[in-house]
Amino acid sequence: MMEVVELIKASTQLAWPAILAVFLWKLYPVLKGIITSRSFSVKIAGMEVSVQDATEQFQTQIADLQKQVLLLRSAHPTNGAAPTFDSPPAASAVGQHSPRILWVDDKPAGNALEMGQIKELGIDITEAASTEDALAILNSAPSFNGVISDMGRREQGVYHAQAGLVFLNALRRAGHTVPFLVYSSQRNAARNNEEVKAAGGDGATASAVELLEWIARKVK
Repeated sequence: MMEVVELIKASTQLAWPAILAVFLWKLYPVLKGIITSRSFSVKIAGMEVSVQDATEQFQTQIADLQKQVLLLRSAHPTNGAAPTFDSPPAASAVGQHSPRILWVDDKPAGNALEMGQIKELGIDITEAASTEDALAILNSAPSFNGVISDMGRREQGVYHAQAGLVFLNALRRAGHTVPFLVYSSQRNAARNNEEVKAAGGDGATASAVELLEWIARKVK
């Protein structure tokens, strides 16, 4: 696999088609599961996801990939290097443990594809459904390499449109400096990106490609 990656890096004419090929190769097991499933659900990253939800997630990622590749081609038409996500980040120097991410979302099945791709990189994911649960986890086991949160979520029966931002502010007040990314809907990401940065986070995105790029840069 590493020889293939180096070949892609060296061949600038094939760089952007290579992004598409690698991403589709990563998604192929999910697509195969959707096509061959004889039930109403498929298993992704250890979670049961309805075929309809899995199909919608797959379509969203393909559409996003097309958009991102077009933007990359526009910005670097001749000599851009394709980002790769095949090699897992290096294990932490302390205890040589795998990198760990805390993912906060009240509907984790909606991120099943992304979680599966991140776990393939050798990264452990701990899930939390609310700000309260997430803070309790961080206070008891603060050695996380990154935090991903949705923006709006239902907590204790009430929907909070700015839950992700509230969580980030609480995190920083408590002294946690861990990298933080909001992963949410396109509307929320566009609207809250600057607010998240101003609060000490890395921004907000609805792009699976940008999520993986953040993982590659921040989670070590």
